[in-house]
Amino acid sequence: MAEHDDEGVKVGGVSIGETKQVVAEAPEAIPEINALESPDGYGHVVACRDGYELKRLGGRDEGRRVHIFDDIETFAAYLKRHADGDETEILLGDDGVQAALDPKVIDPETIDCKLDPHPTFAAWSEAFGSPLSQREFHALARGFRDALEDEVGILQALRVMSVARKGEVTSEIDETGATRLNLVTDRVEMAATVPPEFVLKTPIYRGIVDEDGDTITYDIEILVTINVEQMQFVIEAPGLPLAQAQARQDAAMMLARELGDPFQVGLGTLVLAERKVFEEIDEAE
Repeated sequence: MAEHDDEGVKVGGVSIGETKQVVAEAPEAIPEINALESPDGYGHVVACRDGYELKRLGGRDEGRRVHIFDDIETFAAYLKRHADGDETEILLGDDGVQAALDPKVIDPETIDCKLDPHPTFAAWSEAFGSPLSQREFHALARGFRDALEDEVGILQALRVMSVARKGEVTSEIDETGATRLNLVTDRVEMAATVPPEFVLKTPIYRGIVDEDGDTITYDIEILVTINVEQMQFVIEAPGLPLAQAQARQDAAMMLARELGDPFQVGLGTLVLAERKVFEEIDEAE
């Protein structure tokens, strides 16, 4: 009767005359599994013998380093040192940049870079479309007064509205569309003219500069609506999407300058979709 040794190999004895020979029966060979490059040039395919299962083993995702950069300069320096410009795919979206170092391999390494909004733009964009009290709008306008093209009229109107609760305030719109506020109390009479729009000059992304190293700013037209009865302002920026689109293009151009040839930078979002590497075959076929 055949027995098994410690390694699982079948061992048996065969007698020929007075000579006894030991015969070992090797176990069935385990097939070698190799990942082959897909014919379309993207990803890989794996083939295995019928009756065997493929299992995902831990490894690459466990404890691996993830790089997320805060500025374009260091992001570009890392790519120039560790990436192949002919193979790397780089796409710039609304919130950041993503680079796939070798998009043809399974689970390619991706490097990210954040695009943080400039503090001035972030503060104003949060206020767009929402009613602002006199106190809130005054804090916003005074805190970023250097970014306003005509801060005098806005701040003067805010001062009028700040004391309007103690008296009677009337409003009228002149032929230019500006709103004129008139305040009358027992002690003081005040007047201020609020323009129907003003220009906000601000960068959109932090750290984006032109070829000369100067910070890139954008002129964003702000429309002003005043609710005199509620003592509230509403500000809107209908042209904001155009300014944001231009800001993305400027950020992409800056990154392309930092990287140089042969790197290419596109606008969009990098999505790593799951690809089906095998299909079940219907035995009835």
